Amino acid sequence: MECPPPLELLPRELIWSLIEQAPEAVAALRLSSSTLRAHVDQYALHGAAIRLVDEVQVNSLGLQACVDVKVEVPRRMASLLELRLRLRCAQAKRILKRRRIDDRIAYYFTVPTFHPILRALSEAAGRHIGRLSLARYGPMPLAEIDFMWREKSFRKLDVELEKANDDDAKYVQNTIVTHKLKSPR
Repeated sequence: MECPPPLELLPRELIWSLIEQAPEAVAALRLSSSTLRAHVDQYALHGAAIRLVDEVQVNSLGLQACVDVKVEVPRRMASLLELRLRLRCAQAKRILKRRRIDDRIAYYFTVPTFHPILRALSEAAGRHIGRLSLARYGPMPLAEIDFMWREKSFRKLDVELEKANDDDAKYVQNTIVTHKLKSPR
């Protein structure tokens, strides 16, 4: 009878702690055994309390009901974010375009506002985002896609509106108050 590797014998909480300390190792951990794969997948679906995402940029595109999204993550967090996305949205790998920028990885995609990858990204990004940048070029209300950041904490908010109205002003003001921000740029 074969003994399992010592790492497999660790409690789930310790394995999750290891993942938080070395998120770039999730792919290798998943390949090492079915037990570790299950732990990593559980962590990816339920555990991640660490901040994975430095910045999310969401641009609404004119009259179309589409958004252009860019997500920047530290390079060491990229494998974990990709796994979190793939486990939530099977189409993620096909939709995402990936580019390395210095010590970060940027993911880009353009999709309709109702596409399931938006909700998957919201869940995969975790609870904390460094910066949220919103731009709207056209009539689509920002509130239509605010499910992506409503439950998130973020340090900075950038807002660019082609034509602002009273509803936009109220929405931005409520976002500032709700998230305890100083002021948008």
